[in-house]
Amino acid sequence: MTLFNTYGLNHPQKIRTLARENFKLVHYFSKPYIRKYDFTYEEKRELIQYGYEGFVRACCKYDETKGYKLSTYSHFWIRKYMDDYVKLYFKNKEIMPLIENYDLNVVDVSPLSILDNYQLDPHEYILLKKKFFQQETFVDIAKQLNVSRDTLRSEYRQIFSKIRTQHNKLF
Repeated sequence: MTLFNTYGLNHPQKIRTLARENFKLVHYFSKPYIRKYDFTYEEKRELIQYGYEGFVRACCKYDETKGYKLSTYSHFWIRKYMDDYVKLYFKNKEIMPLIENYDLNVVDVSPLSILDNYQLDPHEYILLKKKFFQQETFVDIAKQLNVSRDTLRSEYRQIFSKIRTQHNKLF
């Protein structure tokens, strides 16, 4: 005998029983939100509370005669309420106002890239950037420059030795 036959479609006892037996679905569906957003402990608890509200709404509207499982049906409602919380959270999050009185003096000017510490020719800088920042392979770089891989490797060796000598002088 199912809960539907015992109590009827939206009977409070049926809703309580469904909620009590399946409340762990809220934690299951909250995991992606907790991983994606950097919430504090209290904000995570509030997110889960919103999920519980959605789950209770799903339990109230659930009709097992249609053939859906509660987990499938409640997924929409739990996510909807959690999405509402995330929207509300970012809407109310304080944004730093643009006031001209802020002191924006920079004391320590560090280079934007580690390569800026060394005196490299522009083509050497481009080669290093392609290999290590854009993570292109030797084959791709060689094809772009229309040179052999061996020629390209020898150029990289020269660049590395140049960096090593400059590095030893700096440090």
